[in-house]
Amino acid sequence: MATVGGLSPEIRILEGGEPRLLTDLGRIDPGSLESYRAHGGYAALENAIRHLSPEGVIGEIEAAGLRGRGGAGFPTAEKWRAARAVESDRKIAVANLMGADPTSLGDRTLAEGNPHLVVEGLLIAAFRH
Repeated sequence: MATVGGLSPEIRILEGGEPRLLTDLGRIDPGSLESYRAHGGYAALENAIRHLSPEGVIGEIEAAGLRGRGGAGFPTAEKWRAARAVESDRKIAVANLMGADPTSLGDRTLAEGNPHLVVEGLLIAAFRH
């Protein structure tokens, strides 16, 4: 499994075209925080807060080559940089879980099968000093 430097050894990226995002489905009890944590859940958030600046987190996302799950696959790091650059006392992170293909259930599958992964991603996205 390919991994990325600083966030967590559990970050999944595309390796040989095989998606790694849904690999924990069936392994984790989606209704159990303890189950998610027992499989390394929230380690990436802890590492981001303890060891990385917000810019460092964005750098890790960029190095991983992560892209949005919508049809355009827009680079996630670019979205996060743009959001970070906005001057505001209040910002909101949103996961709409609406795939580009209305017949695809990938986002719903992720949200139902591993909801803590979605929450952890949102918390990392919202992280700032």
